[in-house]
Amino acid sequence: MAKTVQIANDSKPVAVFLRGLTARLEWAKAGREDDPIFAMQVAEGDGYHDFQAGRARSDVPPLLADVPELAVCWSQGWDHAYSWTLPESF
Repeated sequence: MAKTVQIANDSKPVAVFLRGLTARLEWAKAGREDDPIFAMQVAEGDGYHDFQAGRARSDVPPLLADVPELAVCWSQGWDHAYSWTLPESF
């Protein structure tokens, strides 16, 4: 008898709490002595991708929300993605 696989139709995203993990890890690795630019770029990219995934601007990942610099970068990425949806005005 062949084994069958059932796929659950569950709209909940898996491992939501991991959003922003890479940026937070890079931030921790940078510490006080290294340059945190890469962590900030990752956070901005996360914001861009979260907009594309349909997340609200107020839905800053918890791992980034308590680091003001990363939260701002995430919001800037979200705003950047949003700006691409606006019609151009000349």
